[in-house]
Amino acid sequence: MDKLKQYKWIDFSQLNQITTDTEFITYLLKAYVEDTEKMLIQSYEALSKEDYNTIKYIAHTIKGASNNLGLYLIADIAKNIELSIQKDQINDVADHLTNLKKEFDNFKTFLE
Repeated sequence: MDKLKQYKWIDFSQLNQITTDTEFITYLLKAYVEDTEKMLIQSYEALSKEDYNTIKYIAHTIKGASNNLGLYLIADIAKNIELSIQKDQINDVADHLTNLKKEFDNFKTFLE
């Protein structure tokens, strides 16, 4: 848990509103990683089909889960995906998705 507190993009005050139980925090973060990995795969599949409604839905889901866990940088990138689709700035979606995956992978690597 001490290592996790070194991760600069997590707001522990948000996590501590949910629980201070370190075992439960670990469980939540592992579940988050598993779910987000699946959603990122689905996002790239949707991108290849130009299914922007699915990407927007997934980005919204990732944004909410990330905000709930205090992972605000990841949440902000997911929000950028949503906004790009809402504003019909489709050319930006792939770049934002790449940034989302990169930051998520950084977080996942940090947890390992």
